[in-house]
Amino acid sequence: MMRTLVKQMKLDDPPLHWDLCLRDFPMAECDVAWVVNDPKDLKWAVRNRDRLRARQLWAGPNIVVVPQEQQGIVTAPQIDRLMVPATWVADFYSRERPELAAKISLWPAAIDTDLWRPVDEPKVHWVVYNKYEDALAAEIVKVLGSMNARFTQINYGRYLHDKYREILKNAKGLIWLSRAESQGIALLEALSMDVPVLVWDPGTWQYESPELKRKFTASATSAPYFSEDCGLRFPNACEFESTFKTLAERSNSYRPREYVLKTSLDLRTNKQRLIDLIQDV
Repeated sequence: MMRTLVKQMKLDDPPLHWDLCLRDFPMAECDVAWVVNDPKDLKWAVRNRDRLRARQLWAGPNIVVVPQEQQGIVTAPQIDRLMVPATWVADFYSRERPELAAKISLWPAAIDTDLWRPVDEPKVHWVVYNKYEDALAAEIVKVLGSMNARFTQINYGRYLHDKYREILKNAKGLIWLSRAESQGIALLEALSMDVPVLVWDPGTWQYESPELKRKFTASATSAPYFSEDCGLRFPNACEFESTFKTLAERSNSYRPREYVLKTSLDLRTNKQRLIDLIQDV
């Protein structure tokens, strides 16, 4: 479990500092105790709410996939704020557990825009980013081959971040193949490097909970943080070729990095987003 003492933080301060809050360690008073990503820690924090000596207890965004999991721990009344990364996730949680709606706040993780920055190198290939969509990726690759388009493919979970960044340095554009994303970090990393993106966006999310033995569906998006400044979307394989041609023709007109910077997704302005939330405590 993590906690933070940030009530007096200013924008010129160093980056947010997290202290590991050991369960058996005496705790000082703080404004917010925030459990980010472990249901066991959240269950402990709920049981020991008074011991935390915090004005508020926050949870999320990486606790559960659906609010019913882990015995519904995110619905515990001891939790004051539930952090989620995107609007469609907030809508889904509110639909499943209406009592959560008033507690939900949006907080997408920040991108290190200094690390993921554009470079002045030749743009020689397209990048196909495949996240568990092998059949669709094969169709896309076939179309690219028929058009004599030079490309390289990245498969989710099978690459190093340094390698991904090196590939993006020479990318004409990214073809994003993921059914739904709560944020899409790898997509935002490409946008931060000023790489235009062609997004496959079927508009639905599907999930089968191993714990609950139940399927969930929702209206969703594969690119929650995206706009016409970043590139284009296509809903199915049939529309890929025409949309790809349009993106390729207009590739120099997109300004994806500007979008990242003006949407509070860089480290500096994202920190201000957190400060604003904590000042509401």
